[in-house]
Amino acid sequence: MLAGRRLTHTAGSGIWASWLSKSGLAAWLSFYPVFYLHPRVCVLSKMVANPTYEAVSPQTTPFKSFRDFYPFYLGEHRNKVNRALHLVGTTGSIALGVRLAASAVPYICGLLSYPQLVNRTRGWVINEKDVWKWALLAVVNGYAFAWVGHFFVEKNRPATFKYPLYSLRGDFTMLWEVLTFQRKAW
Repeated sequence: MLAGRRLTHTAGSGIWASWLSKSGLAAWLSFYPVFYLHPRVCVLSKMVANPTYEAVSPQTTPFKSFRDFYPFYLGEHRNKVNRALHLVGTTGSIALGVRLAASAVPYICGLLSYPQLVNRTRGWVINEKDVWKWALLAVVNGYAFAWVGHFFVEKNRPATFKYPLYSLRGDFTMLWEVLTFQRKAW
């Protein structure tokens, strides 16, 4: 009923959709709330929640699923600058997380008995004392940009305080939709 009004879809096609169908990833993506496999045609179809970023009033009861929460989350990000700050913060956190994960490559290569790769990747290692600093920096980077956008630009309270996991997933889902051209960032 209400969810049907907030969701619109357009059929995907082309190389990307056919590759997803053939590779089996389309079946996995069908469980993801933004995508579903069209029942009649073997192409990937996209569902975009709240495409105009209209304000959605919060429920009196807690959200029971991410599908119910996501249109509300998008309504809390109506300002273009706020969305841009979220995208910058989320991208920066991902980059810092990838850098942190890359520092484990020499250890993994050593465990797998690849001494030639251990020598080539020694420069990637982050000092053991600094690992937690990098992890903390990744988290702070994402939240700092997002909270500046909420408190000073959008002038609202971030959904992170009430729905931390849904809000984190919302950040990554919005970034994914922007990077795959399903949603306009501004």
